Amino acid sequence: MVYQWFSEQLPYRIKDVCLFRLKGSNHFAIFVQHKCDALEDHLIETANALTNRLPFRMAFGVGSVCESINDLASSYIEAKTAYEERRGQHDSSIVSFYHQRGMRSLFEKMSPEDIHYFCRTILKELAFPQEDATIELRKTLRAYLDYQCEITRTAKALFVHRNTIKYRIEQCQKLLGKNVHDPSISLDLRLALELSEEGD
Repeated sequence: MVYQWFSEQLPYRIKDVCLFRLKGSNHFAIFVQHKCDALEDHLIETANALTNRLPFRMAFGVGSVCESINDLASSYIEAKTAYEERRGQHDSSIVSFYHQRGMRSLFEKMSPEDIHYFCRTILKELAFPQEDATIELRKTLRAYLDYQCEITRTAKALFVHRNTIKYRIEQCQKLLGKNVHDPSISLDLRLALELSEEGD
């Protein structure tokens, strides 16, 4: 009944929309063939119009916009992920959008102790600094990596002289015993800085 309602009502709100039943479930997929800035509003309005008549509860997951037909499968998986995460978090919103989670999500199943160990191993004293001087070194290293190791941009962002950045990066490399410009080391540093951000 919900599928039939949306099949009949959505075309009045969204141009060129198709619905597909998902075999073996009471879910269905909605394929919007044109960019629709008010998609969330249209879904909520259509759902509310039905719940005002019948005691149905609906929820939607929305994937990324497709650049080509080859992206359809990925968008569907994203929409399914958004929907399932909404249920897992007991989110009361009707529409949930997929958000890329980045590399940090790779560490979600690791224990806090393992993450702490990783950060300590990579960043040493810069992992969870307490002293002001070490905190400044960590802050400088993070900004330096964020600005692709460009001294001038880092100096402008931190409102300090270029020579100060040079000196601090040299100090960081001495503490770490590593060359922060090495791509593989740089990646580990970025991950450790992100994972230990509560120590900032």
